[in-house]
Amino acid sequence: MFVYKKLLNIPIGKQSIIWAGNKFNDVSSLSIADNVIIGPNNVFLIRGGLKIGNNVNVSGFSFFISQAHDVNDPMGHTSLSEIVIKDDAWVATNSTILPGVTIGKGAVVCAGAVVTKSVDDYAVVAGNPAVKIKERCPRIDYRLNDVSGIKWL
Repeated sequence: MFVYKKLLNIPIGKQSIIWAGNKFNDVSSLSIADNVIIGPNNVFLIRGGLKIGNNVNVSGFSFFISQAHDVNDPMGHTSLSEIVIKDDAWVATNSTILPGVTIGKGAVVCAGAVVTKSVDDYAVVAGNPAVKIKERCPRIDYRLNDVSGIKWL
C-alpha cells in the first residue's frame, strides 16, 4: 500500500486494499473509493481513466482497458474512454472490462466474462461477450474489509 499511495500517489479511500502484483500503465486518472479490495495480478491499461466506487470487490487476474486503437483511423490513433465501477459491484477473477464500460451499482461480472457494454445496476453478467444471466438482490448489507463481526480464535 505504501507504493500505491505514496510512490504512485493513487487516491485510495479508507479501508481499501490493493494486493501485490497489480500492473498500471497510468494512474493519473485512477480513483479508488472506500472499502475496496483489489486482488492480485490485475492489469490496468487505463490511460482513459478508471473510477472505482465504494465497497467494490475486484478479484485478481483481470484486465481493465480504457484505451484502444481506432480501427477506422488510417493512423491508428488511440481513443480513450473511462471505465466506471459503481458502489457494491463485484468483478470476478479473469474478467476483461473494455473502454467506456460502466459496471452498475451492485452488479456482478462473473469469472472469465468479457464486458464490452455497460452493465445495469444489480445485473449479473457472464460470457464472451458478457450477457445478463440474472438479477442480484439489491439488499447488500456487507462492507468489505469490515472486521467487526469476525470472531478471532
